[in-house]
Amino acid sequence: MPKPGMMLYYEPDETRPWCYDVNMAYERLLGYNSNDVVGKMWFEFISCDRNSPDLCMKIKQQLDSAIRWEGFSYIKRKSGEQVGNLFRIFPILESGKVMNFIGIRRFTDQRQSEQKFAIESPSSNNQNEVSSPVSEVNNQAGTRRISNGFKERLHSITAQSQHSIYSMHNIFNEVVVLLSSIKAFQCPQQVYQIIDKACDMLKSSDKASHGISTFKEDDELIGELMDGLMTTSIPTNNEDDNRGRRRSTYYAASKSLLRSVSRVADDRHSISISPIPIAAAMHSSAVEIRRLLDGIFHWNFNVIKLEELTNKRPLLYAGLKIFQAFEVYAFLNTDAATFKNWLDVIELNYSAQNPYHNSTHAADVLQAAASLCRQEKIVEILDDMDVVSTLIAAAIHDLDHPGKTNSFLINSSHKLAILYNDVSVLENHHTALAFRLTFKDNTANIFQRVEKDEYRVLRQQIIDMVLATDMTKHFDYLNRFNDVIRRPSIDVSIGITGVKIYPVEFRTVVKRMLIKCCDVSNPTRPLDACIVWARRIAEEYFRQTDEEKARGLQVVMPVFDRAKCNLPKTQISFMNLFIINMMDSWNDFCPMEDLMHNLETNFEYWQQEESATKEKAGKVSHVT
Repeated sequence: MPKPGMMLYYEPDETRPWCYDVNMAYERLLGYNSNDVVGKMWFEFISCDRNSPDLCMKIKQQLDSAIRWEGFSYIKRKSGEQVGNLFRIFPILESGKVMNFIGIRRFTDQRQSEQKFAIESPSSNNQNEVSSPVSEVNNQAGTRRISNGFKERLHSITAQSQHSIYSMHNIFNEVVVLLSSIKAFQCPQQVYQIIDKACDMLKSSDKASHGISTFKEDDELIGELMDGLMTTSIPTNNEDDNRGRRRSTYYAASKSLLRSVSRVADDRHSISISPIPIAAAMHSSAVEIRRLLDGIFHWNFNVIKLEELTNKRPLLYAGLKIFQAFEVYAFLNTDAATFKNWLDVIELNYSAQNPYHNSTHAADVLQAAASLCRQEKIVEILDDMDVVSTLIAAAIHDLDHPGKTNSFLINSSHKLAILYNDVSVLENHHTALAFRLTFKDNTANIFQRVEKDEYRVLRQQIIDMVLATDMTKHFDYLNRFNDVIRRPSIDVSIGITGVKIYPVEFRTVVKRMLIKCCDVSNPTRPLDACIVWARRIAEEYFRQTDEEKARGLQVVMPVFDRAKCNLPKTQISFMNLFIINMMDSWNDFCPMEDLMHNLETNFEYWQQEESATKEKAGKVSHVT
């Protein structure tokens, strides 16, 4: 069975081509991480004394000429050991230049590989001897030779291949991998659809049924080679919190966007998930995305830039990075492929037409939640289920938002308001739809392997946190939070392993306030982002006011009349009413220097803008 494809990421510089990253399969097999390969020439990793010079040169010439190479070769591990295997190495092109290499090794055991693929020939005591008709292969038994005729057979994968060295199920695997690799290039949507259909036909074929296990949901190949050749995962930080439970390992960014999946979500939300531009993964912007995502746990992370680089698919990128970093896959006993599908469904059910309540806002809230969940205070208090439920709640908290407020829905007798009896209308809709979409298709059901009792607790926590984002209950939640955190003592018990266990009520209050802070964190972000978000929410409110006037409904927020609105004043009022006190309480509980610094800077900026607006209005009034 083919093992996961090793990927070596490559920068085609005219003066000196160099490597800049590897994927997990490469690191696992050979021991090199991204730091080990940065700035090195790719062929340094095949240049070893057990390969003949001619072989190394042939591999280099073929791959530099964008021609795939296949055959038996040795490759150096970081430890110095030289591993022999039958490899297929595919150069991936973008704009005519080689951008990446995918190496597929065919067997896991070196001796097995040599026994199957090396043809006996007269031995030679001179292992450096090179003869044009043959290439040397060495193993513990001595020197063997592979004839050119045999290598020609490697290139002859036909319908008769059951009589050759490859079994038919490997041929199907090869074809699916090759078809999927085509999706690394920018193609019309119809091409993506044809490729997907061809892959599905191959995988469902009777001939491939016994050998296509490479593409099972729990197979590593899905996460490392299929789905757009997308993941680069490198450990960057591994912490022990001395709490007696496994902590998350934080990995580097996902390399690229994922392949599309087509499904029907439900009657109202029937969607055909369109192919994502996977060519971006091989483009220089992929490097920018990877570098940007390296800082995803910093409070000042630029989600607006991520939106731009990912063609408005930031939730997919941020979600893959964050859920993998917190080991959510393992907690839910699911796999990366299912989570990719789930994130795809969730993101595409956020309206891209909304200026504010779109998937970028969801990614922003998810990133904020991830950042807060890494704070020392929160790590001490929340357990693994708390963290998982918090991250999922953040991702879904505004799902299918119509770009209108609860008040608008109630005043217009919207069907959602009728369904939910005018109580937390949107918040109930977000959670209900999220669970409905999740259970609609097992390929996107991240809860399918969770024990029933655990699922009930997890579901209740997610619902509770999303409902906490209803701003009509803001002051109730804030007062409750202040009351709880200011108690002189908290009834903390000690578990068998010495872990501190905080009361459920206390953890619930903390989680509610955490997601509330994340949901309205825009005034605490860097100034540039704060201004963008302010303009976006204003535009969304302008549209609501326009519609209220057009339909003769009560205008809920008259200050958001696009002809009269004073944006700086609305921001100052919002910060005074909701943000400053809440963030001050949170900072007392869990200090966040960047958060408070940004809040102060932004408040001063809006004050200056308001003063300038007043001054300008005064001059106009004086002239008239």
